[in-house]
Amino acid sequence: MDTRLLLLALTTIGFALIGAVSYSREWTSRDGRYTVEAELVKVEEGQVVLRRDDGSVIRVPLDRLSLGDLVFAREAIEQAKAAAAESPPETKPPVETSPDEKAMAAESEPPQEMKPEVKTSSSQSKAENPTEWQLAPDPAPAEYFLKPDMIVNLSFEDPSVRFVLFPTGTSPFVAVRESLRRGPFQRWDLRTMEVTAEIAADYRGSSGKHALSNNGEYLALDSHPKLGQVTIWSFATGKVLRTISLPEGSGTAVFMDFAASGRIIRRDSRADCYSIYHVETGDLCGKIEPEGLSEARACAISPGGKYMVVHAKQAPALTFHDTSDGKQVAEIDADGVAGEYPHCLVFSPDGKELAAWLGLSKPALYVWDMATGECVLTHRFDADPHKQLNNVYYTGRRLDWFADRSGWLFHGVGVIDRASGKLVWKDEKALQQGVIPPRWIIDSDRMLTYLYTEPDRRICTIPIPKEEIAASQAAVAAGRPLDEVGLPPVVEIDTQGIVRRDPFSVPWKFEPAAPTLPPEAASRNCIPLGEGRFRETHGYFSRADAARVAVGLTRKSPGPAWGNLPYAYRVMGLGSATQAAEFTVPFPTELVDLSPDGTLGLFRIKDTWDRLDVWELESGRHVVGFRPSPAKNSIDTRVEAACFVDENHVVTVSRNRLVGWELPSCRALYSYEEKTGQVAGRSRDHRTLVLSSGRAPFLVDGLTGEPVGNLEPLRGEGPANLLRTSFSSDDKRLAALFSQEEGLVLAIWDLTDGSCLQQPPLSKMTLGLVWCGQDHILLRQRLHIIGHESLFDVNRGIVVWRYTVGSSVGLWTSPDTRFWYMHRSVSDGTTQLVAAELPDQKAGEYLAQQELPPMLLGPGSSLAVKIAVENAPQALPQGWSDLEKMEEQLYQHFSEQMQQRQVNVVVRNPIQLIAGVKEDSESQEVTIRGPLGQGTIVLSATQLIPFVTLLDSDGKPVWEKSHPIEIDDSLKLEARPEGMEMATYVKLKRWEAALHWLRSVDLPPVLFHPKDQGGFGDSVLTPDGNQIRRAPEPKPAKPPNRTACVPARTARRQS
Repeated sequence: MDTRLLLLALTTIGFALIGAVSYSREWTSRDGRYTVEAELVKVEEGQVVLRRDDGSVIRVPLDRLSLGDLVFAREAIEQAKAAAAESPPETKPPVETSPDEKAMAAESEPPQEMKPEVKTSSSQSKAENPTEWQLAPDPAPAEYFLKPDMIVNLSFEDPSVRFVLFPTGTSPFVAVRESLRRGPFQRWDLRTMEVTAEIAADYRGSSGKHALSNNGEYLALDSHPKLGQVTIWSFATGKVLRTISLPEGSGTAVFMDFAASGRIIRRDSRADCYSIYHVETGDLCGKIEPEGLSEARACAISPGGKYMVVHAKQAPALTFHDTSDGKQVAEIDADGVAGEYPHCLVFSPDGKELAAWLGLSKPALYVWDMATGECVLTHRFDADPHKQLNNVYYTGRRLDWFADRSGWLFHGVGVIDRASGKLVWKDEKALQQGVIPPRWIIDSDRMLTYLYTEPDRRICTIPIPKEEIAASQAAVAAGRPLDEVGLPPVVEIDTQGIVRRDPFSVPWKFEPAAPTLPPEAASRNCIPLGEGRFRETHGYFSRADAARVAVGLTRKSPGPAWGNLPYAYRVMGLGSATQAAEFTVPFPTELVDLSPDGTLGLFRIKDTWDRLDVWELESGRHVVGFRPSPAKNSIDTRVEAACFVDENHVVTVSRNRLVGWELPSCRALYSYEEKTGQVAGRSRDHRTLVLSSGRAPFLVDGLTGEPVGNLEPLRGEGPANLLRTSFSSDDKRLAALFSQEEGLVLAIWDLTDGSCLQQPPLSKMTLGLVWCGQDHILLRQRLHIIGHESLFDVNRGIVVWRYTVGSSVGLWTSPDTRFWYMHRSVSDGTTQLVAAELPDQKAGEYLAQQELPPMLLGPGSSLAVKIAVENAPQALPQGWSDLEKMEEQLYQHFSEQMQQRQVNVVVRNPIQLIAGVKEDSESQEVTIRGPLGQGTIVLSATQLIPFVTLLDSDGKPVWEKSHPIEIDDSLKLEARPEGMEMATYVKLKRWEAALHWLRSVDLPPVLFHPKDQGGFGDSVLTPDGNQIRRAPEPKPAKPPNRTACVPARTARRQS
């Protein structure tokens, strides 16, 4: 039957049907996309009027009906004519129509295009009918199938410079180039895993923005702004299809992608619009210019390529455009959406829904139904879930729909559940990779990804871990935090009986009780660790009598690699030189201490640092897990340090708060607050802790928290930061590294009474220290680079030798008197743990023959004291006599200090001690207090800088200290003498403070020239014996009369 004749007949007939004649039936649109259950009411003005069972009425153009519906409509009209006079048709009040009915009732376009006209839901719609939403879903083309074992191995000339380009839509194609500068662009078909086409495109002059069409036919390269063009290449011909010339003044592309109908859409960095070009002709087809255009990422093209949605900064928030000409065809104006920062817009693969991730600190996830334009889902977050993924750097799309639309892949490594809006799973293994390559969900079971790390550079599919995701989702739904899913349970901490301790002066009670290594361990110098790469920063010794060491393995296989953390720890016996255990890390966590008996490991979870776990290393049994701080999302929860005291007690430090714990009950026993809560060291028996407290560290019992002794404070004034400590092998002396204003200081205490034996300054950067023998300390002066470590002689007070570890790495902790380091063999890849006596025998023989170099400062040395004060105050007011004759006061003060240290003060000497005050112009805001309250004034004055400098014979400073004087809130207005100007009062107070500081300066008791701190020789440590690289020159033999050898004429003249 001729459809045109039916349409003509029905169009010319306008007839209302009688209810008894018409009945409810299924009506179908001509393209089969829409159906509705309704009865025919009448035909008028080229439309059929349909009524559902609920009384709602819709109108559908005749040309949108299927042929069967047109036949039925004509027959129904003919049947109704006979009954028209008997009973008039009954009508029902109209009600709201359904989305499918609205879409079915929309006007059709001319037959040659056969696509529905779309209208908007906003009152400000640019469509003809502003009350109806008629944007039809635009699904992706037919799905493609990839083989289960789909792998495309790739090779690159330079792996760090790679070109792998995927289309943004559903596609089996990918473009690959081995180098950015040369070689063809290859089009791979992932279905066949073969190269199906190549083009020899010139990449030079490209801006770095590219696009591959979903059908794999075209490759677009955006040019540098100077060229001002986009080049479209055809894979079918291997040649340039079209060069699109851009408007003058164009920049680079911030967005460029292909759309349907042979279009390419580009947004320029210098324009607030999207330009649409015809791929084959290069003609400008239209522009997308919504008001208040947002970020370049705030757009998406529908899966079928017909529509583009753009986010705007102001209402309407989302506008939909026809990609053929850019005309707006729909819009969404949702409250609060326009002003939100757009991270991602993405259509579901079937085109039925649009998801948007908007907002910064408190983002929101929105979903709109593309059949109705209604917002069907909104999830708001108190914090960005990205933080739960450790702010991982992901190179793909923030959201990707699951095939069943039950949720989204989030940043490639997480899953957000649609129903709850919660992050319910995260890929822990992938999170350790640092940079995550893009991942696309291609079906219900797999993701497509590109792996670019050695040796796995390939495109492949990876399974979606459905069971793992479901288990994690169920745990989160049951109320368990995501970070705890898959981890052993934690024990709630008990802080009810905690005792707050304070550092106070107590009689010295510390008693050295250092255990020693068993004879078989003390006599062994080399322990084979086997194959693998070991991490020296994750090496821990047990107590000496247990004779064990645990070292971290960083080899990537066979177990998972937790980023830069070891994936396993190997426990070795120091006496037997055999493996006692190998513990594989079950989740991202790191070993922070080995128990004194060497059987337990204390682990701290990665990234958040807020959880501790204790494991039996031999059996792998989890002993206990706990969080030392109950707070959430706070820096106070981070465990900065933790260590064993014994097998049932640990100490933790969080935000400078130290707490002692009893295990496995996780009961808090004691605490030290704030600045006294930093553990700086531990005795050899693990029982006594060194806590930092400014210039006066103190010792506490790790079990009870009771102070057992206060160390004598460092000489001098000002802040001092305790960096590292090391107990001697017998626990009778303690060495500590301090950082203070004038530089680094090495302090050594006698632990029989807590007295400070010496505190020599260090001329080189020092990062750590460890005792070697009874009288030497090895100073760590390099970090992961080849260099020298300095051996400091405690008795001589000077660096006597330097050692190079070479390719080996030191553990910088020791169970005995030796220095322990790991040496990896280049030939077979095995690693040995080596113990070396320092100084070694050869170096010791040389050192026994050496005399100390001359001291710049120390008993028996000589120097001249000079005072240099610029513009000292004259004509002082009454009451300021302390500032009179300032230079004489300072000369007498420093001369007496030197003489007390047995240093000769002479009038003339090339070595000079210069003390004084310099001036520097400045403006300073000063807070003052007076009878009427507090105020602020700005003083334009001269800043005073008191200083003390020791010059060598060449006039170069070898030790110096200065302190700019600043007036702080201690300046009180009521203390100013009556009649004295404020500027004068502040000036005198500054001079008073400068003089006080100079009198407080304490010079080092002994100081050698920096050139004499390089040691007498250098050696390289090797397992086969140390090699001397630089040895001191042999001393010439002296004649019997003990007169040094001199030329003969000079000797006669002396006689």
